Amino acid sequence: MEGICPQCGSHYFGWSLDNPEKQKCEKCGGPLTIIRDGVIIPKETPPLQDNAPVKFLKVPPI
Repeated sequence: MEGICPQCGSHYFGWSLDNPEKQKCEKCGGPLTIIRDGVIIPKETPPLQDNAPVKFLKVPPI
């Protein structure tokens, strides 16, 4: 597993990169791009904000 900082170019290696707390660059604090077995792992999507509107679907009764 490899982590690369797109801001300063630092490289990190090891399984500790599975931990979200270890996915920040120690030099500049930027978020790391995580690569596992040659594939870039997508970043998690942020949760919805509390004030974000929620839409409900209208389902006809059965």
